[in-house]
Amino acid sequence: MKKLFLIASVAVTMFSASCYGSGNVSSDDIDEPDSVYVTSKQEAKEVIDYYNKLIAALESNYDREQFGMIMECMGADDVSVPAPDVDTTGLWATVSDLIPAPEIVNDELRKNLEYQIMRWFAAGKRFVDNYSRFVEYRNNREYKKDNWALSDSLFEENNILGYNVFNARSEAINIIQPLVDSADEVLLDGNPFKEHVVAGKKILSVTERIVKLVQQDDFDSSHAQSLYDELCADISEAAAIKPVSGADMAAFHYQNFLEYAGSFRDEFKKSVLKTGSCNRKTLYSLIDYRNMAIDSFNEFVG
Repeated sequence: MKKLFLIASVAVTMFSASCYGSGNVSSDDIDEPDSVYVTSKQEAKEVIDYYNKLIAALESNYDREQFGMIMECMGADDVSVPAPDVDTTGLWATVSDLIPAPEIVNDELRKNLEYQIMRWFAAGKRFVDNYSRFVEYRNNREYKKDNWALSDSLFEENNILGYNVFNARSEAINIIQPLVDSADEVLLDGNPFKEHVVAGKKILSVTERIVKLVQQDDFDSSHAQSLYDELCADISEAAAIKPVSGADMAAFHYQNFLEYAGSFRDEFKKSVLKTGSCNRKTLYSLIDYRNMAIDSFNEFVG
């Protein structure tokens, strides 16, 4: 079995705008854009709508689990390992729908964002093309002629491309996130759930930092402990917020969110803090708990 890089999804937070009164919710050689702030509810709704569209595209294409299965198949040098199907029909239409961003996104921000979207698309397309060539190579038994040499080459390139796909996805989200936070502030003004939303965002921010930290080869254990302590405090603070009267369904989803956040916290303590390391299984478990927390949070604000 060839060595497989960890291809970990950077779980991203989708904040729906519906509870606010609307619908659902780097490259080193690119300069950082100037700060941009949303000043009206109309601008805020445009930003949230675009953000949801961006997240939907990034989440529904080039799936982490599918990539993992593909890489395991390509790395096995074994024809008995199943070759998963890949469907990228309509992907370019999806990408073209993301460009350009709304007018509120200034030129510098738009340039950076579009760069990462195209980087994500190009790396993913090359990854899928390489995999298609591998399947053809394996089906035609070409490996008998070169002792899997082409497979080795395609596998190594896809290891790098897989990283680029998820890195570009993360960079795209990071670029637009400050604008989304500004939109949240505008839309939350006067909202009875404001305290809950702010508390939930704090929790998800810490879980994101934890996921990034544990992917480092030799992460700082003291930093990991401080993040754990911060997460415990944030969860306790969020749990102490009183529910909004007459909003039983919102309270249900908020409680689910806190339970998944608690599961993330407990897994982090048991499998990372106590061992001082994070293997692939644990990383995926943390990501899954975080994604479930995100889904519940979206249900709450939805």
